[in-house]
Amino acid sequence: MKKTWAWAGWLLMGAAFAFGPEAALDQKPPGYAAALLDAELARWEATFAWAGLGGSASAGYGEAWSYGVSLQLSLDPEPRVRADVAALEVRLGLRGQVREAVYDALTLHARAWKAQAEREAAAQALEEAKLQLEAARVQGRGPLELDERAYRVEDARLALQLAEAELVEVLDEAREKGFSGTAEPRVLRFELPAPADDLLGTLRLQQQRAAAAKAWRSLAVLNAQARYLGPTSYTFEATSEGPDLAFSLQHPAVPVTREWKFSVGARLVLEPSAWTGARRAQLAAERLAEQQKAKEHERARRLALMRKRALGAWKRLELAQQRAELARRRAEQAKARWAAGMLPRLDALAAATAALRAEGQTADAWRAYLDAVKAYLDLADGEWRAE
Repeated sequence: MKKTWAWAGWLLMGAAFAFGPEAALDQKPPGYAAALLDAELARWEATFAWAGLGGSASAGYGEAWSYGVSLQLSLDPEPRVRADVAALEVRLGLRGQVREAVYDALTLHARAWKAQAEREAAAQALEEAKLQLEAARVQGRGPLELDERAYRVEDARLALQLAEAELVEVLDEAREKGFSGTAEPRVLRFELPAPADDLLGTLRLQQQRAAAAKAWRSLAVLNAQARYLGPTSYTFEATSEGPDLAFSLQHPAVPVTREWKFSVGARLVLEPSAWTGARRAQLAAERLAEQQKAKEHERARRLALMRKRALGAWKRLELAQQRAELARRRAEQAKARWAAGMLPRLDALAAATAALRAEGQTADAWRAYLDAVKAYLDLADGEWRAE
């Protein structure tokens, strides 16, 4: 009995520092700062890729000092789209990690809530079993029934020990995540946002189409070059090959003269495998477009289904809350009648145990609702936001 009162006091103290589901919405995954920096770097890489600029600078000393600067401008869209895909993959991955961290914290709240109710219900069940054994002894029941009642007491005591161990384990996990105290028996309703466009699929299709276009362009390439030879200072050179441009400036000029030189040429690939490879790249882009269309249709169908499941899970949670409230009111009524001498103690304990079991079932319904919302958000690429 002393242990039961100690647990009750501990829970009352923990209630003063209880954590609610809102605390879970601020959770971040391990290594979040580094992952956020990685996403920012990937975004900058995509920005640089779209600029299409590259180059180098060199300096050296032989018989005299020399230096050179080169600048390259790429007009090929394929590297740009590839960089966009890479940046988006990092960003989506980070958003998914945050979504998972919040989900883990929310389910931890649900587990703690249930573990608290289960522990209290187990304590009530043990008290019931003890009273039933005492009543059987007073009534002078036979040895077989007394042994059975004693077995129920031991079974209830073991159930209480296991429930206490589960509660301690869950609350330890909560402390590791920065939560303190017990879990508030409270829920949130979350937004089900409109699904984001499948931008990653769209970019991958653009990348495949750009790769196909590049394969076709590589079959016939026009080269052009313009070169200026300075008398004593520098050499300027501009070169075009396919969609790319290159500019370079070198000092000193070799040979020493002052003139412009121009050249132009064309290259046509006659190897059959190059032509078939380009055609196959185009076919791959066409197949990917068909797959993307089918994927979008399937995604829309699944999103509608997931939305219905989430709304249904919320309705079940509301019913569970109503059932728990009714059970709580019955327990209060039974307690008042017992205090007035109108109801046996066992009946009052049974009503209290039923109310606690209903509370645990509400925590189960809360977790089922979280699972349904998580499935929708994963598919819609949404974030956890309370209404």
